[in-house]
Amino acid sequence: MKKKHILLLFVFIIFILITFSPMIHHIPHVDEAFAWCRAKEINIFNFANILQKEGHPIIWYLLLMPFAKNNIAYPYPMLLINYFFILASIFVLWTKSPFDNIIKAIITFSFFVISYLAIVARCYSVGILGLFLLASLHKNSLKHPILYSFILGLTANTSAMATIGASAFSFIFLFDIFKNIKSMKIKDIILSLTTLFSFFIFLMYPFIRQF
Repeated sequence: MKKKHILLLFVFIIFILITFSPMIHHIPHVDEAFAWCRAKEINIFNFANILQKEGHPIIWYLLLMPFAKNNIAYPYPMLLINYFFILASIFVLWTKSPFDNIIKAIITFSFFVISYLAIVARCYSVGILGLFLLASLHKNSLKHPILYSFILGLTANTSAMATIGASAFSFIFLFDIFKNIKSMKIKDIILSLTTLFSFFIFLMYPFIRQF
């Protein structure tokens, strides 16, 4: 086993030892429980009205929906889904980011990650994974523009804060497309722009309905 794999395994073991017990015994805050209730209520007819009042996009509610609608073991599905995404985010950080291991360790074991993101079941860990993936794939975004557009759209629909980060990545991506438009396939450009536009309309639809 390579040293980097051993280090990654060690980081995961330490992280899980520190956070799993507090996470699994965490009593959801009001906002966490409220998201579960919203996921139980949401459907194709009322999602726009609900999202309009919530301030966050739909991805988190969709992840909770199968468990919430069937009253499955609340709050454990919510806690474990959140925990899975923060573990996935850490994996991407350690395997794809250019940072020094010390910087990676500072981020991984920071107070915010340990005491909030890994414990409190909100939509933010999903958005962080999306942003980490966007950052790791950015150099090759024009080689796989459709995939990159899809991840951009999903990330923007995870949380209000992730929307800001995804928007910044989108502007850079669009600039790169038009800068290299002659060397790209027309099909890839059309599908990428269509994907971004579709996700943007879906994201903004609850608010557009106000007017």
